[in-house]
Amino acid sequence: PALPHSCHPAPLLRAARRPPRMHPLATEITAGITAGAAKTLAFYPLDTLVTRREVGRPLLVPRETLEGARPAAIRDVYAGSVLATLGMLPYALLFHTAF
Repeated sequence: PALPHSCHPAPLLRAARRPPRMHPLATEITAGITAGAAKTLAFYPLDTLVTRREVGRPLLVPRETLEGARPAAIRDVYAGSVLATLGMLPYALLFHTAF
């Protein structure tokens, strides 16, 4: 037998699935920060390699450590990316919220 309309759980489930609405400005700020951080992290290694090539340094340089020389690693091209991302956040926030 079918449940009476007042006992049916479907309206309650529909209301529970709705995500809370964000203010449009908060949505734009979140999108701007996310897009800017993704762009910076995606292109930072390329910028590092281009800069090294322009100044005449080898692209992947072995590093000296206390234990001796170690081979160059991919993480070496990401060195400094956290600061670059943090420095870019105010620009991305303003750019994406203004447009």
